[in-house]
Amino acid sequence: MIRLLVVEDNSDLLQELKWRLSQAGMSVWAVSSGKAMQAALQQTRVDIVILDIGLPDVDGLQLAASLKSSDPGLGVIMLTADLRQDVRLESFALGADHYLTKPVYFPELIAVVQALYRRLGVQQPSMATGHLVLSVRQMQIWHSDHPDVVMALTWHELQLLTCFARSAQQEASKIELVQALGENPQGYDMRRLETAISRLRKKLAPLDAEEQGVIKALRNQGYHFMQPLCID
Repeated sequence: MIRLLVVEDNSDLLQELKWRLSQAGMSVWAVSSGKAMQAALQQTRVDIVILDIGLPDVDGLQLAASLKSSDPGLGVIMLTADLRQDVRLESFALGADHYLTKPVYFPELIAVVQALYRRLGVQQPSMATGHLVLSVRQMQIWHSDHPDVVMALTWHELQLLTCFARSAQQEASKIELVQALGENPQGYDMRRLETAISRLRKKLAPLDAEEQGVIKALRNQGYHFMQPLCID
């Protein structure tokens, strides 16, 4: 069952969100402030947080950044009346997975939650050896068999790798990767993404113990990260 925490200061909308999402078969906690959110997260583990930007006690964007920093595997969906494109882009740059605007179209919200849960719910490889380890906080990556060889990552490289690690079968579409970089897929020059992926391939080549290639292009779709990848 999908476990959700909804953070919304409009009490009527908060109750409707809780009811609608519960009716869709999800387990839902509902709070109206950032402080209440922190208290709830100390008491229970959730899969996804649905977060309003305009909270009474704290900026929702900064909350999103804090959530992702402390738990990169947590899903974050921004739900807001703010239609400004720069705010949307900033939310993606800070780690939000989706940005939905009010008034709420509940079938879309439910579909987004279910899709994000499928992507986040893939179990990471459990073997003690034979995989790559990605440290989000330290912005580094290394092979579990050779932990003494550590590679520093740029912010863009970290976002791409995190997107792969959290995607089903470690496959990510071009749109998902562009959004992970904090960019708007509409009007984005995909050649920039191809260049970024090419550079990442070259950087990670020394960690390719199987010599099968680290990132494989999926024709007209996206990319597949070939090595087992865990987030530390």
